[in-house]
Amino acid sequence: MTCRTLISGRSGVAVRFDGERVLSFHLDGPQGLERGPNEVPRLFADSADVIAISGLSPGDIPARLELEWRKQQALVLCLLLLDRESNAEARLLAIPDIEESLAEPEILRFLRSRLFAAPLPCNADLIGSINRAHGLKASHVAALLQDIDRHQIEISRCRAAWDAVAFHDERQKEGVAFELVNAGAFHAMSTAKPGQRGAVLTRFLALPEIRAFNGGQSCLTAWANAVSDRGLRGSSPFVNPSGDSFAGSPDSGLIQGRGGD
Repeated sequence: MTCRTLISGRSGVAVRFDGERVLSFHLDGPQGLERGPNEVPRLFADSADVIAISGLSPGDIPARLELEWRKQQALVLCLLLLDRESNAEARLLAIPDIEESLAEPEILRFLRSRLFAAPLPCNADLIGSINRAHGLKASHVAALLQDIDRHQIEISRCRAAWDAVAFHDERQKEGVAFELVNAGAFHAMSTAKPGQRGAVLTRFLALPEIRAFNGGQSCLTAWANAVSDRGLRGSSPFVNPSGDSFAGSPDSGLIQGRGGD
């Protein structure tokens, strides 16, 4: 039987399942505590960032947990920087930490996968954030934000096309969306040329996480067809980053993603 580990960077908790044995690992805390299965929901509370990873050894869990925590911290700081209403000094102070985080390819991929999953709201201060990054010579931050700015129209189109895809079960559709975000599909689709999106999506069709959903492959095919159509226009709403709506906030399930590889 393959061991399975659930990790929440936001909560700073990992739980490993190995047969009937359940162990919890805590960021800057106890490692390998014996747990009962009924304790697991309490450990994660309402965290929306829980991912599942197979085959992770107990010795590897603390480092992976720290990485997932750093990803979540980088996302929070990005949202702070982009928020026009946030404290001006706090926005500036966030930039060096984001810049340091972006030196790690895993964190860069994570931020792209989340920030390309839905269009930014009209009142997001994207240009002001780019200017602040340039002012502090934070080249990685500036490059990421400029990439997001350059692809806003296509991000909006890809998200609108996804929202329009009919699915027999909305909860199943949400599950497919979580896996797509985690795999970086929204970033890949938004940055590909419309005529190449079908080919780009082919590699996501083969993911076991997608194949596990009844109708998941047909759902992706419909999405690919829609975003390859230049006649599609429109965008979907982007909710407050503190919300948990599926409408597309970077703090919502769609951008956080679920599942793992």
